[in-house]
Amino acid sequence: MSWLPISGTIPQYSTINNALASDYYLKFYAAGTATPINMATDSTGGTLLAKCALSTFGCPITNPLDISTRFIPHIDQNYRIVLFKNEADADSNNTSEAAFNIDAMALQIAPSADATDISLRDTNVEIQDDYDRSPIFVATDGFTAGAGPHVITVPTVWTPTNADMRFYKVDASGIVTTLTPTSTSSTTFTLTETLLSTDSIFIGDDTFRSLNIATQAEANESKGSELITVKTLAGRLSTETMAGIVEKATSAELLAGTANKFPDSAAIKGVYGAPYRADALSVVWTGSATSVDMDALAGGWPGDGFYVIVDSSTYRHVAYLIVDVLITNATDVQSLSNNLAVRRIKKTGSTNILSMTSERKENTTSSSTAVTITSISKVI
Repeated sequence: MSWLPISGTIPQYSTINNALASDYYLKFYAAGTATPINMATDSTGGTLLAKCALSTFGCPITNPLDISTRFIPHIDQNYRIVLFKNEADADSNNTSEAAFNIDAMALQIAPSADATDISLRDTNVEIQDDYDRSPIFVATDGFTAGAGPHVITVPTVWTPTNADMRFYKVDASGIVTTLTPTSTSSTTFTLTETLLSTDSIFIGDDTFRSLNIATQAEANESKGSELITVKTLAGRLSTETMAGIVEKATSAELLAGTANKFPDSAAIKGVYGAPYRADALSVVWTGSATSVDMDALAGGWPGDGFYVIVDSSTYRHVAYLIVDVLITNATDVQSLSNNLAVRRIKKTGSTNILSMTSERKENTTSSSTAVTITSISKVI
């Protein structure tokens, strides 16, 4: 047979966690057997490889040290395709830990192919395509291992009751089995099969297979992980550690704190980041003194920041920071009431004494007198 490509464009593979399959290894076997076969780098069959590494973009490369050596694997017979997680497993043909193991792949359609070849090829491509776009349900996130029934809830973008919905299981060896749920709803499907902790469930339909990704491979090569792939868009809800689908929260959901509803930046402007408003105080000193050594406090210097100072003055007052403690901004020197003021304090030296002076003004005459400080609290 001729050497024919397994794909019409450079393949790109991802892991079960939607990350690019960097440093994974691709290997081929004769269909229905465990006998490895070579792949060719082009249609001439001049350069043969027993296996090939995947680049940081998840694409086949002929040289593991040079990601520019991308190529489309060519095969000359029907095959089984296996994606190994490392080179050692590929060399030892250890398929038990393989990312996937798909058998009965027909050689790319050739002019002499008959209707059976075309049907078989289309079926296997559909399964692999569904897997690449599907959320992956596993024993720790989707179902509980053991005997059925298993009621599995899908992300909101999928509808199990659709006539074109397909359901599959992948076992520990990567073998794919088509499943038929006993019942479906708009959000769930039910399986009666016994599921092992090593099994994974995935789904597919023609809606996501029809998405236009004509520029995806080219964009991946140029942007890497910045690209939002179709698999991510069609995947599960996003979490703290996994990219996925988010749904914008309504005002009511935002106020109620509804789970898995996410506000946009405009809705939370001012809540996070500047401007910031503190809502708690930490008392750093209490007593009765006309001056307080900020370095001699129980915990030492409490740090630069805003402080609430309570004193015994019956008049408006200002804070004087002796030696090396500074009020950093004139607009911060404001009294809130006769005996309560907020001061922004910054340490700039080794000796830091805080004292308060009450200022009284009658007609054109003003006078100042020392004030007894009763407490100092830091705004946190």
